[in-house]
Amino acid sequence: MQKTPLIQSTRCFSAESVSLPSSAKPKYDIRSVSAALTLALLLAACGGGGGGGSSSAPAPAPTPAPAPPPPPSLIPPAPTPAEVLSTEAIQLRPLQVDASWNYQGESVQVRADGSSFGPIVAYQNTVKHLLRSGGGVVEQSSNAGNEGSSSSKELLLSGQEIRSIEQVDLAGTGKLQSIQWPELRSPVRAGDQYTLLDSTLIELTQDLDGDGKNDAVEVAGYARVIGPEVLQSQRLGTINSVRVDSFIRARAKLTLSKIEAPVVEARAKVWYAQGLGIVRQTIEEVPDTNGLRRVYTEQLRSFQAGDRGLGFTDLVPLRLPADFPSTPGQALSSTSNFVIQAGGGAFLFNANYNYSYDKALLVHLSPQGSMDAALLSSELQQAGGSLLGHAEGLLSIRESGFDPIQLRNFDLQGRAVDSTPPQAIDRRLGDPTAVEGFKLEKAIEGRQLWLVWTLVSRTADSKPGDFRYESRLWLRGFDRVTGQPLGDAVQLYIEPGINYQGFFARLAVFEGRPYVVWQKPSSGDVVSDLQVSVLNPALGPSGLITRTLVSNYSDPNLKFTAMRGGPLFIGAIYKPTGKPGKFLFQLDSQGAPILASGETVLQAGPPLYLAADDYQLRLAGTEHLMLSRASTINLTPSESQIGSTEVLIYSLDGRPLSALQPQVFRTDVFCSSNDWPILDAGNKLSFMCEDIARQINLRSLWLR
Repeated sequence: MQKTPLIQSTRCFSAESVSLPSSAKPKYDIRSVSAALTLALLLAACGGGGGGGSSSAPAPAPTPAPAPPPPPSLIPPAPTPAEVLSTEAIQLRPLQVDASWNYQGESVQVRADGSSFGPIVAYQNTVKHLLRSGGGVVEQSSNAGNEGSSSSKELLLSGQEIRSIEQVDLAGTGKLQSIQWPELRSPVRAGDQYTLLDSTLIELTQDLDGDGKNDAVEVAGYARVIGPEVLQSQRLGTINSVRVDSFIRARAKLTLSKIEAPVVEARAKVWYAQGLGIVRQTIEEVPDTNGLRRVYTEQLRSFQAGDRGLGFTDLVPLRLPADFPSTPGQALSSTSNFVIQAGGGAFLFNANYNYSYDKALLVHLSPQGSMDAALLSSELQQAGGSLLGHAEGLLSIRESGFDPIQLRNFDLQGRAVDSTPPQAIDRRLGDPTAVEGFKLEKAIEGRQLWLVWTLVSRTADSKPGDFRYESRLWLRGFDRVTGQPLGDAVQLYIEPGINYQGFFARLAVFEGRPYVVWQKPSSGDVVSDLQVSVLNPALGPSGLITRTLVSNYSDPNLKFTAMRGGPLFIGAIYKPTGKPGKFLFQLDSQGAPILASGETVLQAGPPLYLAADDYQLRLAGTEHLMLSRASTINLTPSESQIGSTEVLIYSLDGRPLSALQPQVFRTDVFCSSNDWPILDAGNKLSFMCEDIARQINLRSLWLR
């Protein structure tokens, strides 16, 4: 390339006007702006100089010029540090082996006025911490700055500082040298400024001004703690962070003119959150000759490290163990499967495993969402019926028409544990006029098995051709191991004239007391009141309390369960009786809704209004409620109106229900709307999902 001497013509040098070998364009880590980055960008920035013509007359002897003042420092004076934001830098920048961060990245060219120019390029980057010999970690990035390849650096805690060590080809000679600088230092204080790289003169391998001599560049870097900032993340909600800005500044030393070129600067902004590390980061390159600079932004999508994390994890296929007999490593399908909450986790049960009718497949998942066991059981297959889970295992409840109910008990490995067959349960209760028993509801607490069912009998005046019936709603407790009754059956209600309709009922057990939310069948357009009955078993039938929970209310999707703090009744509010949405009552030991002090149901309505009626409501273990709905919100600027999901999590942590506030998460992919139980590990919820091929995947949501 022909080079024009700078002394004859003022010009700008760009990547097109200076031939650069690939080694002169070093890669960089978007999270720590390195000197090599600024040096490469410097070559696309403007340089300057001046000159004049020549004359045939001899020039007079030059007047000695005064010595030029020394150039100003590339690092500005430091401000006075202010308040302490974190006593230990390691709290904001955790170094943990096997930790993983997933970022959504975007890059775009920006004009001087801040407006974007050209398309937004989206990408993803995953960062992991690996073990480093001698302490510290190796931080590995899969696609930092959308480079398309992995890169790494070392991080270590050295005294009061977290230091970054990178191998950089500063001069473009193809030789790497180790550069080390502090990323954060303790205590982290607003306004604190520290030097990353001293003013360093680097001899280049290029002749920028065309005088036949290679030029040099002076490079310096510093970081400044800006202060606390609240980030609003579309995926993760509100995050309290600390912002730190880093600057790399450089100016060329041109050998011909002996004049320094203008200072150019690149900047990185990094937001750190307590216990999470980097939650957002941007890098602003040096403007090119057209005044355009490329800006990279990466925002945290999810984080996990051991037993903690934040946000949604990726889908993980659920597969049988590699040593499983006959079908090692097989992906599990949702066909003919159902799931039972038990043993703190859940069982995935397939009664027709590989179309074999002699053995059932039983897979146990821990509360953390990992596969604990997978086995084939001929005993479970032979038991048949429906399975009910509890802390110690599984209970098979087999119904066949109006025949007595058969019970069989199994441990957490799917093995039968009954020494003798349990006593069969007769729903007829010795009534010779009973003609049908149905709508069986069941719940277990410890060894107590509670059943609620409708028993239809002929009345005493019933005659052939003029049959008359009455329906009774019965509640009774049994020992789940022996099948022995725990007391007399308790009649909750009797209704004459009902012909095989049965009662609507939901059952839950809390601290040894059964709670039944029930409603008699509607007659025409007349909707009956929703009732709640609670029984104190120690008092027998006299210990029954029944009260109206909600007047003139009907909701076939009503949920009722025992969670931490007591039984929960969750229903929907329909127009025009109230604003549409979901609401929740928690009941006391007498079946009365627990409200704020001095309030009544008529005054205040439900103690917790959850959300609009287009939310799907799920129960998660004993700790959480989850609401989700489809959304078209843009999670990042580069995303068009894609289908996404908004998820609200209510944590039942002992506060009054009226004071609960949800954590809000958003994700671009979620689970199918099956009613399988959610595994609840306290700070992590795990879901079973079907993909398009109907295979089962696990996905988790880490909570703060």
